[in-house]
Amino acid sequence: MNVEKQKKGFDIVMGNPPYGNILNDDEKNTIEKAYQNSYPTEIASPFIDRGIQIQALEGYMGYIITYAVTFHKGLSNSRRKISDHYEKCKVSSYDRDNCRIFSKMRQSVSIMICKKKVRDKKCDFLTSRMYRQMPQDLENIEYADANNLLMGDSKIGCEFNDSHRLPKVGDHNKILSKFLVQEHNLSDILRSDENDNYIWYRSSGNYWYNAFDRKPYKSSKMKKLYVKDYYEDFVMCLLNSQFFYIWMRIFGNGRDLNIDIMELIPIPDPDTLIENKDNFHIIRKWLMENLFSEFDSDRNRFLTSKIKDILDQIDVYIANLYGMEKEDILWILDYEKNIHVGRQISESQIDHIISQPNEWVKKIEGDS
Repeated sequence: MNVEKQKKGFDIVMGNPPYGNILNDDEKNTIEKAYQNSYPTEIASPFIDRGIQIQALEGYMGYIITYAVTFHKGLSNSRRKISDHYEKCKVSSYDRDNCRIFSKMRQSVSIMICKKKVRDKKCDFLTSRMYRQMPQDLENIEYADANNLLMGDSKIGCEFNDSHRLPKVGDHNKILSKFLVQEHNLSDILRSDENDNYIWYRSSGNYWYNAFDRKPYKSSKMKKLYVKDYYEDFVMCLLNSQFFYIWMRIFGNGRDLNIDIMELIPIPDPDTLIENKDNFHIIRKWLMENLFSEFDSDRNRFLTSKIKDILDQIDVYIANLYGMEKEDILWILDYEKNIHVGRQISESQIDHIISQPNEWVKKIEGDS
């Protein structure tokens, strides 16, 4: 190695760090001594530390790295260091199933490209959505600013110094802005104490997230969610919705249903939800009847895609309460159509639900 070059730093640092918790205790102790606030439980963290350390003043760092670099709270300090040392960081993320960067890869990954700071300025931390299908042109991926959208322990909009999750924004930006104008989130209508008012949800998903009015089968992944009186029907509908799926794709790992992410999803005004509670009771019964009709008991799974037309209608009703425009609703219903089969209802059905929501509810009540 060129010693003089190492002293000045490398213009370009590139790598494909290994994945996961692969260090033994002695190695972790060594890392913690070498790099302050590193997170050796995820090997990506010391690789980021080392890349920063050997970087030239005006250099670039590029890694194909674990996608945990976005959502994992344990990597908060790694993201803070990137923000401190680089003037721009672009992160695009790819699901393992249909977006394999390498043909034999079995992990979901992010591609991270950072430009070193040459003056004191705030880092432009830009992220894409997490792709479920490989984009045709990697040169024209849509990025959006994530700096003001960090998810902290109790709010959206914390600092890199705080424990946080980095959102995968990209083309979600417009929908996120509609979400975040709401003044309440799900935690406002949940209970902290255990009582008889609860719903069931599966704490891991992938292609779909589901909530239920009864425990569908025995599994350690089935959890109770305690809800304040009058809101359980709405919460059940929300957790089965495309809205909720998108929220989890932005902030989560694409698999687990983390309770902190769930609690921070914005919701319409609780008074509005109370005004609609009778409608949501009818909608919930209709949803559960159709969802349980598509239960595969041999494999303990719900074939949720078979009721996408039902879910689309419910999404439109919920979107109306959020104040979404029709353009937004069409985007939501078609989200990840390679996984969620795309919109299954007509625009005239959408218009009817928006303009005559109570008539639509009466119709589904009569059909049930």
